[in-house]
Amino acid sequence: MKLSHLLDLSAFHFRPVTGVSLDQDIRWVAVIDIPNAWNWIQEGQLLLTTGYTWPHDPEELQVFIARIAERRPVGIALAVPHFFEQFPEAAREEAERQGLAAFELPWEIPFGVLTEAIHKELLREHYVLLERSEQIHRALTQAVATLAGFRELARVLADLLDREVIFVGSGGEVLGAHPAVQPFLLPEFAYSLKGAVLKKEGVVSPIRVGEQLSGWVVVRGGKTPLSELDVRAAEHASVVAALQIVHERALSLQEARLGYAFFESLLDASESMSSQVIERAARLGFKKDLRFRLGAVQLHTPVPLSEAAFKAREALASDLRDALKSCSAPQLLSLQQNHVIFVLPEDHAPVQLWSRIRRPGCSMAFSRLYQGLSEVGLAYQDLQMMLPHSKEGQLHHYDDLLIPRVLAGDREARTAFLDDLFSRLPREDLRGTLMAFVQCGFQLKKTAMKLQVHINTLRYRLERISEATGWDLEDVQTRFKLQLADHLLLENHKK
Repeated sequence: MKLSHLLDLSAFHFRPVTGVSLDQDIRWVAVIDIPNAWNWIQEGQLLLTTGYTWPHDPEELQVFIARIAERRPVGIALAVPHFFEQFPEAAREEAERQGLAAFELPWEIPFGVLTEAIHKELLREHYVLLERSEQIHRALTQAVATLAGFRELARVLADLLDREVIFVGSGGEVLGAHPAVQPFLLPEFAYSLKGAVLKKEGVVSPIRVGEQLSGWVVVRGGKTPLSELDVRAAEHASVVAALQIVHERALSLQEARLGYAFFESLLDASESMSSQVIERAARLGFKKDLRFRLGAVQLHTPVPLSEAAFKAREALASDLRDALKSCSAPQLLSLQQNHVIFVLPEDHAPVQLWSRIRRPGCSMAFSRLYQGLSEVGLAYQDLQMMLPHSKEGQLHHYDDLLIPRVLAGDREARTAFLDDLFSRLPREDLRGTLMAFVQCGFQLKKTAMKLQVHINTLRYRLERISEATGWDLEDVQTRFKLQLADHLLLENHKK
């Protein structure tokens, strides 16, 4: 019940004598005609008095009113005329200074009748508040039970309160609002809230899932001042919103796990793909002819995983899924021991993803470029060969690790190295010219003599080789790879 409502009780003739705002809630009514009355005053009370114990000296009266104001009542009403002809000017000025609303009321009205009327009104308003709160709670619960999203929850609450309602995520993003609102800037004080509060900007209530802050409910606007009903409604909404978030997380986890299982089946699949597999992959974002790299984020931690490492892998997978979603890449993941496998389309730069996901104790590796569902297994084989050689804190491409693996004696790496090198040069005659050039120490005259061709013919052939492969045959790194290839071919020939 607001102080202003006292003026509507026409039978009691309350007359305000200060200019203090009457937009304050009365919690209870108390009569204070006893000495040292301030010891019995509680915050939010409306005080009734005959002035029997009030001092008549203006200075003492100011001190008396100041001590009452310290207890933070919402107002004080003096019955006149009797002990005072009217509300004393010194008391009135002090009440005004302290922000304490002051009233005169007729002496003839018994305090018992007055307190009964106000208490009945307080109880009636409290009953209406509980009834409306229950109505709001039922409506919100029904909405979330029917799997309504945040937009529908906002609409239901906005219609019941006749105000603007906004559900905000933990990152400040709008989850749902009615009427629609974009963008929305969350008030700074919201980040430190423990419970719902009523501020000038509106009512803000935090949404918590367990101990985690997951967002906020904001209620604002409307034709009438915000009240306790709005605070209660926001609190109800924050509980329902937490249930909605838990439900959405459960669905997301279930969908993710179904995606994991499907993706893992692709990693081990043969080249033949049924139409059902192709359709399901397309629904998950993997188009039939997609050009892609297969990637892996590795946690450099012992296997089997400890509980802490398992949680770290789950958090890594969640962050990776969000990063892939933000760049419209397929959200296909496979969680395997201490690493997470994923798909990255050709038009997305690995280095950008690594900069977003990078954290201590991790590395990231990427296969060669492949195309289509049938080549997912080949890309996976690349990663299986790479992961044992990846180094913590680094981003690896297939070519980066190929030569170290070759030098370490990895047979599969040797085969892959030679196949990749000579796939660019399919003509046998040009291969022979190239290897003769390597074996002759990259000397033109010596190579021409070995091949028994004119030196200009040799130059022409080497130009054709450079055009076909894109190699700079003067480049030191290219020459090293070619010399390594020659050494491997010689070893293979001896065997």
